[in-house]
Amino acid sequence: KRAWNSLLDQCARRRLATDDAANMEDFRLVREAIRDTYRRRLGEIDTSLAHLETGIAVSDVFAGRSLVAHLDFDFAAADRPWLFTVVNACGLFRIEGVDTGVYQPALAALGGIWRESAAGEAGAAPLFEAALTPFYKPFSLCVPAQRTSPAAVASGLGVVGAGMQTVGDPLDADAMPVRRPCDLGPLAPQMAAFCGALGNDLRLSMRRIYTPEDFEQRLTYLRAKNSRDLVGATFKNFAPESADTEGDAVDAIAVFHGVSRHRPLVGATQEPRARIESNNSVFMPMVSSRCATADWRARLWGFGYGPDGALDRVSLESASAGVRNAPVGLFYAHGGLAFNYGYAADPLGGEMYRARTLVARQDAAFARFSNVRLGDQATA
Repeated sequence: KRAWNSLLDQCARRRLATDDAANMEDFRLVREAIRDTYRRRLGEIDTSLAHLETGIAVSDVFAGRSLVAHLDFDFAAADRPWLFTVVNACGLFRIEGVDTGVYQPALAALGGIWRESAAGEAGAAPLFEAALTPFYKPFSLCVPAQRTSPAAVASGLGVVGAGMQTVGDPLDADAMPVRRPCDLGPLAPQMAAFCGALGNDLRLSMRRIYTPEDFEQRLTYLRAKNSRDLVGATFKNFAPESADTEGDAVDAIAVFHGVSRHRPLVGATQEPRARIESNNSVFMPMVSSRCATADWRARLWGFGYGPDGALDRVSLESASAGVRNAPVGLFYAHGGLAFNYGYAADPLGGEMYRARTLVARQDAAFARFSNVRLGDQATA
């Protein structure tokens, strides 16, 4: 570390302290490291500019229009009734719960629009209209627990978001590594007529079901007033086997875990996430400010990965609680990221499943421990 600081000082002064071969080689390595940092940042800026162009193209489509609904197609069959189900979005993109009662005017409007525009194209798969005015949450007729779908992101904007599911199908194949054959082609005429009518009907655009949330600006890094410094959530690496700061949190991602325990599908969580850029900041728009600052439950986790793609760093839970102004440190997780409180004993006495416990605070190098929880289940 002392040698590195000395070389950085020589770079700043633009003058070598000595011109011996060892110092020259060290200087060359430092110079290449600095160049790599700039190359990485330039690549990120090029990617951001490309995303910006895409965003402008999408915004041009919506210019002068109102976004009235965000619907998620999650059908399991083309010959059975389907329904609208409220999505589980509490604590991700807004702080309040998303409940059927608040949706009642929206469900009534959706049902009326479908009835007038697409009922004639429904065939064997009509809308299950009894679920438009339920005394239960509609998902109860489909899946065992309320899911979080991509439509959840609309809740922060105060826009109607709903999943469209086949009645009575548990969708139990969704979490499997293979897809169940399913031809949804016969639904196309009905969905085309219904979606076209949504854009031309005023019943959904009369008022929003919620007040739009204020989004957390520290997750979209900004330039400080009268300064060249960036303001926002940042990350840093701890040095291996040390509590000293090593440097930039390269090759890492940030994941925002909201106030509620949302239920994701395997490999399809809807929690906001973003790459940690080489300036140690993240660009993660549309996260509710009230959710992000609820440090009693909300978490902004950082995860780093090595050259082989395996996770090797994680942030401390104490540093990840809510969005903070201080940098979040990523420490190297010795022994992997699967610390276990213990295994259930095998009733047959098998050696593989004998009861045992790894106490991370004692067994992990340098006693660093992070109890990571993402989604509905603990994953640390």
